[in-house]
Amino acid sequence: MLLWKLVHQPQIKNAMSSQFFRDSNYESICPYCLCGFVANHAIRRYCAEKNGVLNYCKNRFDNQIKHLIDAERNSMYVRSNTKEEYQRLFNVQVLSNLYEEGFTSLTDDELLKLKYDMFVYDWREVLVRDPFFKINIGPFQLEWKVDQIISITKK
Repeated sequence: MLLWKLVHQPQIKNAMSSQFFRDSNYESICPYCLCGFVANHAIRRYCAEKNGVLNYCKNRFDNQIKHLIDAERNSMYVRSNTKEEYQRLFNVQVLSNLYEEGFTSLTDDELLKLKYDMFVYDWREVLVRDPFFKINIGPFQLEWKVDQIISITKK
């Protein structure tokens, strides 16, 4: 669904064809600008170049993470600076960017293309009658629904 929106929304600058992702094992979506790209290796998270500047999206996204770190230092949930905490803040910022752009539902695959780690969250709530569950992370809640659709809501 996110990929469909990226391809068919005219306001997103780098519109892609459906052939864009077919020929690569390293297809990703940049968590900052939400544009699709083909990485030259599997661990690349961001676009290589944007607006003629190398690592443009990476630098902007890292600044967003620094602001989250500063905000959390002032809250009661102070944690050590570990890889898991960085991934948690990464996940929160990805959800924030998606929510601000109006993406409130997407699939598991689309989240994985954003390098979102499903196993890092604040707490998980199992729904009583359903096989589905909710995950809370930062100010966001993810709810798994039918057909592997995940809805994003802000608490």
